[in-house]
Amino acid sequence: MEFDWKKLGHWLAQIIPPLLLLGFFSRSGPGFWFLLGIPALCFLISVISLVIKLFNLKKNRSRIVRPGLVLIIFSGLFSAANYSYQVAVEEADEIFHSFNEDCRLNSECPLRPDGWEEVEAHRRYRLQVGGEIKYPLTYTYHGDHFSLYLHQSVDMGKHYEGGNL
Repeated sequence: MEFDWKKLGHWLAQIIPPLLLLGFFSRSGPGFWFLLGIPALCFLISVISLVIKLFNLKKNRSRIVRPGLVLIIFSGLFSAANYSYQVAVEEADEIFHSFNEDCRLNSECPLRPDGWEEVEAHRRYRLQVGGEIKYPLTYTYHGDHFSLYLHQSVDMGKHYEGGNL
């Protein structure tokens, strides 16, 4: 019995392209959401392809493997990013409430929070929050009040204002 290289090539062509989507996984939240457009396009094409192939299922059943894997991988990546962002929002909420309470009790907000790295701008500091995918949380000091911004992606995120407003 001889090994069937043609069959192996067929299965590799079904499995490897969807696995390449894992290359778009970034541990940086804004980077991940920025790059999500490419896997989202593959997801859309795969949904259309899967619908068409399900109508012609009798011809070649193995052809639904590739779009099916794309759907599974994209859903997994999207779910992981959403979960990590929700964890980041919860952490940012806790930090906001803690800073807000300190500002109101002391009548002055912390100039530089402990453990935060300084950003290039004056009186701005950054901390990475979230699950597996990390999102930058920026703290800006304004004397008697402060602002926090959780960056989800380019021009997307959650803004907090606190202190003695």
